[in-house]
Amino acid sequence: MALVFLVLFLFLQDWRATLIPAVTIPVSLIGTLAVMLPLGFSINMLTLFGLVLAIGIVVDDSIVVVEATVAHMERGMERKEAAIKAMSEVSGPVVATTLVLLAVFIPTAFLPGITGQLYRQFALTIAVATIFSSINALTLSPALAAMVLRLPPEKKNFFFRGFDKFFHKAENGYATLAKTMVRRTAIMGLLALGLAVLTGWQFAGLPTGFMPTEDQGYVLVQVQLPNAASQERTNEVLDKIDGVLKKTGGVADWVIFGGYSLMDGTAVSNAAAVFATLTPWDADATDLICVLALESESPEVAHEALLFLEGRQWQRPRSAARAQLMGRLSSAAGDPVNGLACLWRAQESQPYDGRRWADFEIAAEKIEGRRADR
Repeated sequence: MALVFLVLFLFLQDWRATLIPAVTIPVSLIGTLAVMLPLGFSINMLTLFGLVLAIGIVVDDSIVVVEATVAHMERGMERKEAAIKAMSEVSGPVVATTLVLLAVFIPTAFLPGITGQLYRQFALTIAVATIFSSINALTLSPALAAMVLRLPPEKKNFFFRGFDKFFHKAENGYATLAKTMVRRTAIMGLLALGLAVLTGWQFAGLPTGFMPTEDQGYVLVQVQLPNAASQERTNEVLDKIDGVLKKTGGVADWVIFGGYSLMDGTAVSNAAAVFATLTPWDADATDLICVLALESESPEVAHEALLFLEGRQWQRPRSAARAQLMGRLSSAAGDPVNGLACLWRAQESQPYDGRRWADFEIAAEKIEGRRADR
């Protein structure tokens, strides 16, 4: 926050002008904290990260109000009349920028699954702070501008003169570069098209699975009960988790720490941490992933499981049982050709023969035809 104040003072070069957008920061953050309570959000890494980013966002609208008011004051208007005139000009843009930011962050809160849980608190925290920032810019900032704002001094000290000189040189250089690029429209268009193609190629090459292939073979579990839950209640939940881990295939060892929170590293009665190590990927942990994906009866889950297992050299099963599981998983993911190939390999217990690919294609077409008939 101190850095934000310093940057504001460096560019506005007047403590009165700096005070107006600086006041919006604590007002917006306190209002955001008040809304977080009914939403059920706590002070955690996600909400704190959102608040930190919001500090740089909430001052923008107030700066627009201050600059517009100063511009009218430089034309000879009084502070109050200048603030009224400025608000008649910038109220629409302030509301528009707020709606644009809300259109970016609010849809993120509706993402499903674990990804949605991770982004929901972060996105809504920034969205609420943006709303309070807009309210401040439409009410508090013009009122403060009409009360305390003044014209910047004509004579500036040595530091501000040097900063203005450097800034003007950088501004002129940027304007010259922009003019040069505008004159060469064809070259800039080809460059932009090349960057777009490169971006699309890189985006398509990124892994799409939620769990990375660099997984180290262990799982960290955060157990969180309601606030003020007793240690006895937490132990009852840990006993159930211990029973689940005993029955789950692919789990080699595990250790449970009751009363310890992984999220903030504190000792609390309503939290616990579980560290579970998995068996090697060529053992039954791989089969467990396959079985769970099949039980989900979802082609998307089966496809994600296949992508997850690709980096573990599972495309060449060493046993007939493993090949059969992979065949079922491929079929569930909507790839009957690969599924039939794996089932054939499981049945014959021999390496896949590429010369039979045509037979698998014919069989796959028959399967697809039966699905269409249904």
